[in-house]
Order: sequence, then structure tokens, then C-alpha cells
Amino acid sequence: SRQFDYVGIAMATSIAAWFNAILLIATAISRGHYAWDKRFKSRLPRMMLALLIMAAALYGLNLWLAPNYAEAAGFSKAVWGLAVLLLTGALSYFVAAQITGAFRIGELKSAFRR
Repeated sequence: SRQFDYVGIAMATSIAAWFNAILLIATAISRGHYAWDKRFKSRLPRMMLALLIMAAALYGLNLWLAPNYAEAAGFSKAVWGLAVLLLTGALSYFVAAQITGAFRIGELKSAFRR
């Protein structure tokens, strides 16, 4: 049976990546290499809110763009739809993060200068 088909490869890769990230964080914390400071703890709920806003924007947009991913739609429509989703996701997260105070543009600029 081809229950998952090619989607199974993407799912397995994603699950493995998340598992690896969780193990790396747990190891770093247990060895004392990483600790969440007050600033991170206070911003985490705002980051989660920005994430939920981005997810809602992408969900709604994906419903509108769904015909672009039909087999008969063609490659160029699928690429266009994916590009719109990627740009909307990035833009909606950064705008939501600014509004919620999850981070500031100045902080990003200084982080990239390091």
C-alpha cells in the first residue's frame, strides 16, 4: 500500500528534524550551555502569538490558493502560489512580531552586525 507516498518522505524528514532540535536543546540545557533568561521568557508568549497570527494568515491564504496546487494547474501556478505563501508567511510574522513586541527591528539589525 502506498499510504503516504512521497509525502511520507517530507513528514519523516520534518519529524527527524524536530526530534533532533529537541534533543540538541535538551542536551545543551542539561550540560549548562544554555539557559532561558528573563527576556526570553517574557517574550515567548508574544512570539507564540505572532506565530499564531502567521499561521492564521497562511491558513486563510492557502484556502484561496488551493486551486494552484491541483495537478491540472501546472508548475508555474504552483510556484507562484508557493512564493506568495512564503512571502506572506515571512511578512505576516515580522509584522505580528513588531506589533506584539516579540522583537524589534533594531535588535535584528544589531544581531546581524555581530
